[in-house]
Amino acid sequence: MENTWVMLIAVPTGLEFTLLVERMFSRGAIGILVPQHVTSEGYLPKRLMSQAPVPLPVISVHAELLPKLAGRPVRASIPFHTSVVQAGNVTARLQGTDPALDTVPLIVGAHFNGGQ
Repeated sequence: MENTWVMLIAVPTGLEFTLLVERMFSRGAIGILVPQHVTSEGYLPKRLMSQAPVPLPVISVHAELLPKLAGRPVRASIPFHTSVVQAGNVTARLQGTDPALDTVPLIVGAHFNGGQ
């Protein structure tokens, strides 16, 4: 496994993912490729898998493309930036203007990942 990328088909999350990547790092892997599945709406969702930063780059590849890479040389150039941000949830209650809906609140929620 030394000096190779490891391809995962089933991807654990949280501490299990963190420990797996640390094991692959100790065995000489240089990175991890994981499948990225398209949602039913056609989106590629954001992926957060580990509990803490891991010692190897993790690259998500479209799930249909990933198996085609097995055993083939692949070259990629991916600029990246690591940052630690403060995150929070934001909620608001908006008062409507339709008297028929006066007792029905409109609640808006969002997640804010912070900034630098």
